[in-house]
Amino acid sequence: MFEELKTRVDKFPNLFYYEPMTEGEIIDFEKKVGRRINSVYHEFLLTFGLVQDILRSISTSEESILEDVKYLRDVIPDYFPIFVDVDEVDTIYIMSTLNLNNEMVYKVIDNNEKLGEIQPFMTLTELVSISIEEIEKGESERCLNSEKKNCYEYSFEGKFYDDFIDIFEVAGLELLSDWQPKYYPDNVFGDEIAEFTFSGINFYMERDEDKTKYKFEFDESILIKEEKSIANKIDKLLNVQRIKHSKDVVKLIWT
Repeated sequence: MFEELKTRVDKFPNLFYYEPMTEGEIIDFEKKVGRRINSVYHEFLLTFGLVQDILRSISTSEESILEDVKYLRDVIPDYFPIFVDVDEVDTIYIMSTLNLNNEMVYKVIDNNEKLGEIQPFMTLTELVSISIEEIEKGESERCLNSEKKNCYEYSFEGKFYDDFIDIFEVAGLELLSDWQPKYYPDNVFGDEIAEFTFSGINFYMERDEDKTKYKFEFDESILIKEEKSIANKIDKLLNVQRIKHSKDVVKLIWT
């Protein structure tokens, strides 16, 4: 079903971006949401994945899906949220989990947390086909894949700051500006920032007033090869030195 659509997508390698999921990743995904997903949606994930811009409206993060599942669990338990379209009113698009072979996408209006009537919309295959057709006919504009980004945010506790500086300076980290109030000159108190450079990118690191929490973020091309990824280099340095940290990734593929 979706393999045929994929051949149409692959004729535009500079415009469409997608990350297919494996069977194992889908099984883990189902465990997280606590239910079986529709078999048609399962095939979509195998072919295109959660992270994709073939159909722009479909959620691209597990976090958003989990939030929607939790919200709908007690109200319409036999449906799985595919995406939410926020316009004049929130419209939630869902697929059946009672009939796992039903490829129809339904929609329901969420008006001030009160759900309206569930209405059939169109099949998931039709939705994807229409999106591809818009590109084929030149009726839709998209940025090039080369302009799409991964946005990384790292954070760690203040007790690890000296270790962070020590190991990253050896790897080429340089301080470009001294620490100064983030909102200087309007406010000389509160959070502080300093500019650094590392492996050809400049970024600002931020710390709170008590120097207990540090964080920094930067963008990197979504097409960059793994061996050249600065994020991978940072991960290796942090993990080898056992610096406890958190890492958040936002896929900026709709820009």
